[in-house]
Amino acid sequence: MRVSRITNGEAGLGASGDLNDRAARSAIYNKIDARHPFMLATANISPFHPLRHGSWVAVCKLGKLYLGQVMVMYTKGGGQRPTHNYATTCEDVAKLSRLVVLAYTVLAETVISPLTVSLTGGTSPDSPAYLYLHQENLLASLDSWCAHPVESTIPLQPGLSMLTVKPALTEQYNRVAAQSSLLCTAVEDLFKETRKRRKRTEKAAPTSTHAGGDGAAGISKRARA
Repeated sequence: MRVSRITNGEAGLGASGDLNDRAARSAIYNKIDARHPFMLATANISPFHPLRHGSWVAVCKLGKLYLGQVMVMYTKGGGQRPTHNYATTCEDVAKLSRLVVLAYTVLAETVISPLTVSLTGGTSPDSPAYLYLHQENLLASLDSWCAHPVESTIPLQPGLSMLTVKPALTEQYNRVAAQSSLLCTAVEDLFKETRKRRKRTEKAAPTSTHAGGDGAAGISKRARA
């Protein structure tokens, strides 16, 4: 089955320190959490309710909120070069690097349907809409409010099914979606802060001395002198 994706317009952000990510997220979302108890500063992720494959989440991408199910996720690795390590669980949003979710739309209190992408020509079955996201796109995990929400499936085509779910899942998602404008602005602010921090880190980095770079040229000049 072909897999279509909605690519991330906020791409290009490298993994950074957990402490910095946690502080930036808390600074932005604690103001909102004081009025709307969604636990957004932690994305409602903890050792008691870790993010897992199959978790249901509320995410924001390019100014729009989505209900999604986690298909794949990566956590940050250590070392001088940041890495993105495949993971099956994550207990801290600051350690989350990337995630892929299958997007759904809410049709009724107990019915949700996967979003699809129609292929050119319309002769092939629609492909599921996967969202390729950064940590900053994640608003909240809904697992702690509604564990194992799927009750039955209604096949639409091979690989795609409409789902009947417990009302608690759509109720909690709708609580988040009711503040979509406020939350999408917060996501934009978080991306801006991450970019600023990356630029500061790049400016503070020492000048490269690899062969062919300015550093190497300077060394050659001094050697000839």
